[in-house]
Amino acid sequence: MRLILPASTVERVQVHVRVDKGATNPTGFTVDYALVAPAVTTPAPGDWLPASWAAGGPPYLAQATLTGSVGTFRFWLRVHAGAELPVRAVGIIEFV
Repeated sequence: MRLILPASTVERVQVHVRVDKGATNPTGFTVDYALVAPAVTTPAPGDWLPASWAAGGPPYLAQATLTGSVGTFRFWLRVHAGAELPVRAVGIIEFV
C-alpha cells in the first residue's frame, strides 16, 4: 500500500487484517499503529498509537485516524492477540 495524502488531512485509513480459516475473530483484541521513518525496521514502544476495528467482518478491518505532517512514513499495524503479537509493515504514507 502507498498513499499520498495532503498534510492537512484528518481521516480514517482502514487496513485488511487476514486471519487463518477457523481462527478467532480478531476484533476482540487491541490493535494499534505506528507511523515512523521508512528506514525504521521496528517501531519503538513510544511510537504506537491506538487504532480500532471497523464494525462487521469478515473481512476484518483495522482503522487508524491519521493526521498529517509533511513527510514520508512507514505505516505499521500491531494486534495484541493473546500469546501472539503480530506486527506488520503495511505500507508507505506520504503527506504532502
